[in-house]
Amino acid sequence: MGSVLPKLINDTRAGRIIVNMDWQVLHLLGSKLDLLISDRPVTRFEGLNSRNCVIVMPLDPRRLFVASHWDQKFQRHSPTEIVRRANITTVREAHSRVYGTGSQHRPLAEKWLARRGHTS
Repeated sequence: MGSVLPKLINDTRAGRIIVNMDWQVLHLLGSKLDLLISDRPVTRFEGLNSRNCVIVMPLDPRRLFVASHWDQKFQRHSPTEIVRRANITTVREAHSRVYGTGSQHRPLAEKWLARRGHTS
């Protein structure tokens, strides 16, 4: 689980792109929801060469790692909305396992994992 980002960074071409991206950790303390994590925790939107490429990875229930080529203006969204969107992406990208802080996340996890033939 923890080897995806290091493998990408160790790839000379991909690594150079990722290292030169703007890295930040969003502290989502004001969110009404907690972040989920899965057996595929790193999600990439768009290709690495795309100006719109974004890489996200939940770090804990209230912190989200984000790498992008330019300021995505996450601060214009509420912490709850960022967590909600991140959780949907996390569950959609999961292979077979999703982890959360409580049973309140179960309906979302079951909805997406059931589409893949898995249940939590």
